[in-house]
This record gives sequence, structure tokens and C-alpha cells, in this order.
Amino acid sequence: MLDLSNYKIVSNEVYYLKNKPTNLNKADIKKLIDLAKKNQSKKIRLCFHDSINSNVHEMLIVHSKSTYVKPHKHLNKEETMMILEGNADYIIFDNTGKVKKIIEMGNYESGKSFYQIIPKQTFHMIVIKSDWLVFKEVTQGPFNAKDTVFAPWRPDDKNIQLINEYIKKIKVK
Repeated sequence: MLDLSNYKIVSNEVYYLKNKPTNLNKADIKKLIDLAKKNQSKKIRLCFHDSINSNVHEMLIVHSKSTYVKPHKHLNKEETMMILEGNADYIIFDNTGKVKKIIEMGNYESGKSFYQIIPKQTFHMIVIKSDWLVFKEVTQGPFNAKDTVFAPWRPDDKNIQLINEYIKKIKVK
């Protein structure tokens, strides 16, 4: 089972690995989902890098179906995503909010795309289709909030009804 004593708890959503090497198995993923269920946000991440100042950020992330991943882009870095469990649509937009591509994603066994590279300066979002999505994300560090730009055409983060309507309308035009 996941040994949380090997992690520094930054918040109920963010854990940093203290000691290496480490390994994870299916029971550990279940434990992460159980921890995410206890969070108001219904999400959690395990960071395998040392700090926000690390040159490479490698994370295992758990999101519930209700998680709204706002359309955003990274100004100076690309990121990769690999699905371990669950299903999602990975949506790529142009700068005006027009959908350029929707990629159905799932784990390797699903037969869907399970790995995605998103170039810098590309608006994107994830729409989670399964109850839980577990994925590995890798990107360049150090973390700087100013490097992420949220789409000006996205719905207000607090208005669940607008978010749900927006997601229902997403399609390649």
C-alpha cells in the first residue's frame, strides 16, 4: 500500500516524494483515489520531482469526473500526458476558442490514445469521461504561474451550469 510517510504533504492535494527510489502498484492508485475522494476538489497529485524549482516536473495526477480542467496554454514549455486509468477527451483549441481536435484517450488496453504531447503555446483542456482519471504528466520546470495562460473565452470557474453547457457544446467545427 502507498506509504505516505515517504511523501511531504504540501496540501491535501499535493504530495512530494521524499526518498527515492519508489514504486507504485494498482493498490497505490486505489489509495490515491480514496484520498482524492476526501478532498473537496476531488483531486490529488504525487510529485516525483523535488520542488517547484526542479528542471523537470513529473507527477501522477488523479482527477474526478467533476474536475474542470480549464482551457489553457503554457507559454514556454510543452507537456506530456499518459493515461494509466480512466477515459477522457483531450481537446485542442485555436487561439479564438475554435476546437481544432478532440482526441479520445484511455489507458493502453483501451485501444485509444494513451499518450499525448502538447506543444507550448497550444490551448488545450481535458474532459474526463470516467468516474476517475489517473494520469502521469511531465513538463519543464521550474513552475511559474505566469507561464500558464487561461483562455479568455472559457466559462467562469465558479459557474457549474455554464461549465457543463460549454462542455456539452464542444465539438470539432
